[in-house]
Amino acid sequence: GAIAYTDTNAINVTGVATTSTVLIASNTANVTDSGAITGTTLTVNSVTGSVLDFGHTVTGFNATNTTSGDISFVNTAAPLTITSITQSGGGNVSVTNTGALTVSGAISSGTGSVTLSSTGLALLNAGITAVNNAISVTGVGITQATGITADAGSGAITYNAGTGALTLTGTAALLSTGIITLTQDTASISPASQIGGTAGFLGTAATVIIQPTTA
Repeated sequence: GAIAYTDTNAINVTGVATTSTVLIASNTANVTDSGAITGTTLTVNSVTGSVLDFGHTVTGFNATNTTSGDISFVNTAAPLTITSITQSGGGNVSVTNTGALTVSGAISSGTGSVTLSSTGLALLNAGITAVNNAISVTGVGITQATGITADAGSGAITYNAGTGALTLTGTAALLSTGIITLTQDTASISPASQIGGTAGFLGTAATVIIQPTTA
């Protein structure tokens, strides 16, 4: 069944196994791990960061961090669905998944960077925001849905689709006044999409690099 654990102190997860949801919350401190978490959707709430890099097996992930520290998560699933990440503590957000990755809910890193890494297709169905910091997405293919925005402000945006295709559908937007680097074997970029500048087709990126993965 579902597992939920809340503490006023720092939490070190030594292991959790269920076929249902997992909630881990520290009301004053951080969440770390020394064992694996297995389940469906994992929710982690922290105040001074959550670093869960032991190597987990869940199908969904959402996280909130409020004061300081990073949000970092390492997992294996096919796919892992990110339902929401809210980082307001000034730290970075990093999610690494062995398998495909779907973003179904908004990712906001405040002033920190966002790094998403997948060994399969990265499907972006919700927005990603980093205030004047870097956004990086890696997968074997990247598809960004129509109407979905990745907004890095003056930060860099790096999409690496590897040997797969980069697809920007409909009005998908990559907003940055910094450097945008797009790497892929094939690309399908909608004429209605926006690459560079700010919302509403205002301004430009400092540099846009579109390059193949293989020569």
